[in-house]
Amino acid sequence: EFRRVLFRSTVAEILDRVLAGERLSDADALALMRSRDLVAVGAAADEIRNRKANPGEVTFIIDRNINYSNICSTDCNFCAFYRKPGDTREGYVLPKQVIFAKIEETIALGGTGALMQGGHNPDLAIEGYEDLFRSIKERYPAFHLHPLSPPEIMHISRRSHLDIPTVLSRL
Repeated sequence: EFRRVLFRSTVAEILDRVLAGERLSDADALALMRSRDLVAVGAAADEIRNRKANPGEVTFIIDRNINYSNICSTDCNFCAFYRKPGDTREGYVLPKQVIFAKIEETIALGGTGALMQGGHNPDLAIEGYEDLFRSIKERYPAFHLHPLSPPEIMHISRRSHLDIPTVLSRL
């Protein structure tokens, strides 16, 4: 109980300092991320946002998720989306033209970017990702890509026998 009370006061102290104009330290940010006091953290974030922008105006972006493949070898318990390698009935890897069409649909609706994820497909090498992302950026230079989750990066690293910094720099 003492530790919980101490942790709460620490979060309150951090929020007081932030609201007074101090920048967060790494330790402060970690404490806020671990905090379960979402109302206080959210209220402080909203107050700071209101100081920096018009409080009556909230902006957003239009983007979309593009799942370039549903083939995955990981077999997570929580995922109902994936199909095992070799599933010829429901497994897929989208061709570039289909991905381009999805990007064009997004742009036509005012969209500016896409999250791209597709699991841990053992048949996709790093060169395929490089080619896909290069092709997208050549065709749609202003379109923002947010591709690949950290586990996908790790999978590409293992599959390609490259360390993670090399994979990230290549992608």
